[in-house]
Amino acid sequence: MDDTNWTDRPPDTKSQPALTLKRTGPTKTVGICLSNKPIGTLVHFWRGRTRPCLGPLLCEACHDGQTRRWKGYLALYNPDERKVWIHEFTENAYGGIGEALESFTSLRGHWIRFERTKPVSNAPVVATVSPSKSPSDTIPEDPDIKQVLNRIWDLEDQLTTAPETSPTEVKELRPALYPRGNGQPRAVK
Repeated sequence: MDDTNWTDRPPDTKSQPALTLKRTGPTKTVGICLSNKPIGTLVHFWRGRTRPCLGPLLCEACHDGQTRRWKGYLALYNPDERKVWIHEFTENAYGGIGEALESFTSLRGHWIRFERTKPVSNAPVVATVSPSKSPSDTIPEDPDIKQVLNRIWDLEDQLTTAPETSPTEVKELRPALYPRGNGQPRAVK
């Protein structure tokens, strides 16, 4: 199977800047929210990285009995550094975001502070949302988070071109859907 993506020209890197996926560090992460509201999905931490759960038919991690957790994603912006990133957060941190969504119609333009309850890298994270003095039309556009995550998880082509499968064919399809490392395809035998 040839997974190489051959083209006749370099990729258009100007269309969308490369965005990184960040999690809250050992203390806190603060940024202006570019998203109107969060998006989230069930994921597994499996084989050394976070991977989306593709459901019982296609999900090798589910098949291995791995637990799923919900993770949410927002686009954040640091105006001092002029950097945009996708921030991953847990269900626990959603509490503060959910409360803010009851008060505001959109998170766009508001400051969001993700902070650990203790200064260690695995302590629970809480989120607080506070209004920003910057008008929302002076901050960058909201990137397409789903597209960025599909690229990070190397699912861009596989999910849109995956053929309809029966349960007996799923075992053959699974290796192609789960890459190794940071988007590096795993060898299929």
